[in-house]
Amino acid sequence: MATATPRRSSLTDRLRSERGVSLIHVGIAIFVVMGFSAFVLDHGVMLVARGQAQNVADAAAIAAVTTRVKDEPGNANPAVNGITEKVLVKTVESNGIFGGAPTDTGRTWEWGCPAGISGWCVQVSVYRDGTNSSTTLPVYFAPLFGLSSQSVRAYAAAVAVEANGTRCMKPWIIPDKWQENTAPPDEFNPPGDVYIAPSGNNPGTGYTLADVGTTVLLKPGNPNQAISSSFYFAIDEPPGSNNSGSVYESNIANCRITKRIGDTVNTNPGNMIGPTQQGVNTLTANGPVDVVVALFSPTQFLAVVTPQGNFDLTIVNMMSVRITGMSGNNVVGVITGGVGEDLGPGPTPTGTASLIRAIQLVR
Repeated sequence: MATATPRRSSLTDRLRSERGVSLIHVGIAIFVVMGFSAFVLDHGVMLVARGQAQNVADAAAIAAVTTRVKDEPGNANPAVNGITEKVLVKTVESNGIFGGAPTDTGRTWEWGCPAGISGWCVQVSVYRDGTNSSTTLPVYFAPLFGLSSQSVRAYAAAVAVEANGTRCMKPWIIPDKWQENTAPPDEFNPPGDVYIAPSGNNPGTGYTLADVGTTVLLKPGNPNQAISSSFYFAIDEPPGSNNSGSVYESNIANCRITKRIGDTVNTNPGNMIGPTQQGVNTLTANGPVDVVVALFSPTQFLAVVTPQGNFDLTIVNMMSVRITGMSGNNVVGVITGGVGEDLGPGPTPTGTASLIRAIQLVR
């Protein structure tokens, strides 16, 4: 009986065989998948970090220019290591980029304005690119293609420009500053005492940026007395609401009054002591608060005041007061730079008479 002998595979047979062909497809697929992973994951890291970096730059620019308006107003650059600079640095450090530590983010800034922009500016750049003491972003699959890191940076600029109104005015209107020439002091006694309203770049005799930092004690105004620089009258908004006092109290504690310079408001004597105290206590429950109050012309006051105490006054300017609380029946505060808004056509004091500013992100 004959036995079969094994047949040797020829080279041609081996070339024709499909055994192991899937390994080629798997190898190609692994290469392609790794490439897609590098693009999707590592590029996704960059996209997320870029958005976060822009948010950090925007937040730092807005926070810094707002602080500049409130605490270091004027055309001069903020002080080195001053409060504006500290707020800017703290804002950057408080917002990481792709989970980085504060030391991973570099930052630079300048106070000048970008081309075509005028006002009080802050320009901020943040980095996660290995420059300016920053670190680069991590990569996960990109090293397989020879890339060991990736980087992002972002830039933002904010500016404070003259404003002519606010959506958060407190229900108080106080006399603008006059030139004191006649005794007794701290009383408006014309014709010796002189008041000139602000107009454009001319501050007149009124409050200016030079008064920032001055302590004020707002006293309930009495229309039957000579006007004092610290008198306030209660704005009746909406008209007739001050009869109960509850709306007036709410107007102190909340943002309910929108007014522009040049608007006329109806006022009452500032003798609602209880609602004033309750409103201020609510307002300052968590510490001092910067508020915007209206200013009126002492000259107009003498022309329209009535013994009954209900009269209309025109807002000639606005300024900000940092309210710290009550002292007896008086509201205690300090004049600060103020944040307002551009509410459309109307008188807008400029220069040193511009006591409130609108904040704008311009880049």
